[in-house]
Amino acid sequence: MSGDFLSLQRQFNELTLGVQKRVEHAFEVEKFKKLRKTVPLVIGKINAAQKEIIPADEERKRTLMKFAQGEALLSKREWRVICWSLNDRIGKTKECALGQNNLWKQVEKFIRTKIAAQQLAKRLWMGMVYSYFSADITQADNTTNLKKLRNLLLEGLTSVEQAGRKERAWIKAARDCDHLFSAQPTKILAELYLDENIGVFNSLQEHVAIPETSWLWDSLVESIGQKVGKANDEAFRTRIDSLLNLGTLLPRYKDSLFGAALNRYSQAKFKDELHRRLKVVSLEHWGNPQIKSKANIWKAHLTDEAFRMVLNWFAREDLEYFFKLLQGSSQVDQARLDYWMRFVDQMGYTRIVLGRDAYHNRSADFMEFKQANKGRYSSLSGDVAQNNAFIFQIGKYYFVEFSAGGACYVYHESKIPFQVESIDLNTQTQLKIPYLASSRITHNGNWQPKMDYELRTLGITPSHEGIKKAEQIRKNSLANIPARKITSQTKVSSGSALHSMINAALTKPAEDKRHRDIEAAKAFIKILRLSVATLDNVSTGGGFWVFISNDPNPLVKKLIELGFLYKPGKGFWR
Repeated sequence: MSGDFLSLQRQFNELTLGVQKRVEHAFEVEKFKKLRKTVPLVIGKINAAQKEIIPADEERKRTLMKFAQGEALLSKREWRVICWSLNDRIGKTKECALGQNNLWKQVEKFIRTKIAAQQLAKRLWMGMVYSYFSADITQADNTTNLKKLRNLLLEGLTSVEQAGRKERAWIKAARDCDHLFSAQPTKILAELYLDENIGVFNSLQEHVAIPETSWLWDSLVESIGQKVGKANDEAFRTRIDSLLNLGTLLPRYKDSLFGAALNRYSQAKFKDELHRRLKVVSLEHWGNPQIKSKANIWKAHLTDEAFRMVLNWFAREDLEYFFKLLQGSSQVDQARLDYWMRFVDQMGYTRIVLGRDAYHNRSADFMEFKQANKGRYSSLSGDVAQNNAFIFQIGKYYFVEFSAGGACYVYHESKIPFQVESIDLNTQTQLKIPYLASSRITHNGNWQPKMDYELRTLGITPSHEGIKKAEQIRKNSLANIPARKITSQTKVSSGSALHSMINAALTKPAEDKRHRDIEAAKAFIKILRLSVATLDNVSTGGGFWVFISNDPNPLVKKLIELGFLYKPGKGFWR
């Protein structure tokens, strides 16, 4: 039918072109153009209709019983059903045709006769493929005959190709993947997939009948897991997306694939670097690992080291999100971020509570956070719209920090006045309850030593590993800011003085490069006597703001060189 249709299609195309040449009116020509556009749609529908449909269970059972009982000769359709059913249990027994030599020999004889006469039909071959890949390879009785079936499939494919017929899509797909009928079928397929040769894989799924529960997929996932486990760090990094994509193609194996990716990631030199997609897809699949009821699901597929890595990812990203994006006018509360980063490896639970402004904010940053943390954040009521809260657990204590300033509340787990997983939390009635708090610590002046003392009384101190990791994160963050050569292209009489002040600001002892950049910006503004509004929250752990638009001018250029970021409608901050 397919050959006849292609011939009909060619004639139709020739007829259409002929008619178009003879039609002078544009309207009529346009009508035929639209008609020609329907041809690919028709072809697609016919190809879809030609896809093999697995015979119904009842028909397969009935035909197998007739075959096993040696009744009358089987019809063409019945032989086709038998080819699809070689691994089905016959009647109430545990045996199948592939495991019984007397039945298998009849099938083998019938197929070889068809091959010899070059009359092997696609439906017979495809049925045998289905039976081959649905076999129970743990059954010893199937082993010998399964090898014979594999040889028959290769011989049958060659026979179909040599029959002089036009190459069909399914034949090309089968030939491209003929390694599937080797002794180690997934060795090559795993390499093809990890090298992102998705075309072969998609063609295989589309044209070759392989059941979803086939041993082939088990073997493929195992092979990919082995290759990923042996790959060096950089090779593994490039293959993470392929590993996750396979989870979409083979949903039954998400547990194995995601587990393999996370376990291997925990062994890599870059394990402290968050892999956003790996985190998000795992969260969607297994739920929040910080919740006890979900943690066991993660632990069932991860090593202890990988699970700790995941918890650190969640805690660290929540910390950075809260103290960077949710700080209102101060933007980055670097002091609190640096302080709590030392404890990130001890945080077993974290939750962001968004105030009204943040909860309803539809900007890209906020929408990305909500999308990537479904079920992991709450809304805040009973407070000003700009305020947000951050809840985190260290040991037996829960801490509540607020973005708009104020004290940090510390509650023992036995006296916590709120449900940590509530979707709505109230500041006045739940989060700020002084008489239930074990401690209430403000952030005034040099607050860090006081906080250290309060935490020590609760038995909480940063681990050596936590301090080391926090410092490394901070260094990496600074290292990612490219060094900038400070020059002035503004013609002013005091140009040399400007250079001197900026260089002094850059070279004098300072806590970190951010502070040096801020001092350089202040010097630039002062020397040029620029009339601009600024806000300095650095002493309280916040940022430095310059309230100007993003219009091109020397100050804007200098701020960008110094690493300042621009917030539309407000100004530049660092």
